[in-house]
Amino acid sequence: MNKSIELVKQLKNTESSKVITFGGSYTGNLAAWFKAIYPHLSDGSISSSGPLVAETNFSAYMDVVNDAMVYYSGQECVDSFTSAAEAVASLYSQGVGSAGYQQLETDFATCE
Repeated sequence: MNKSIELVKQLKNTESSKVITFGGSYTGNLAAWFKAIYPHLSDGSISSSGPLVAETNFSAYMDVVNDAMVYYSGQECVDSFTSAAEAVASLYSQGVGSAGYQQLETDFATCE
């Protein structure tokens, strides 16, 4: 069990202080889930537009992101992002140990 909140409260001599988690969108999920899983550590939670039921391949979310990118940066930005994502996917698909995979490790400074 995570004792970091209790430890911080003890170190700061604030044991009676309330703890409220908060977040928006996916961090809103984390705030709400934290309250549900650790009710003894959190006195409340603010979850703004957090989709509380996890969904795989949530294409509707990507549609919203796409529309926002077009609105704020134009279609050229979306096209550049798409090209970059496809390039990364192509390198990744070469598999561990390949030149493409090693390039990703270098470009993104990954660690084991």
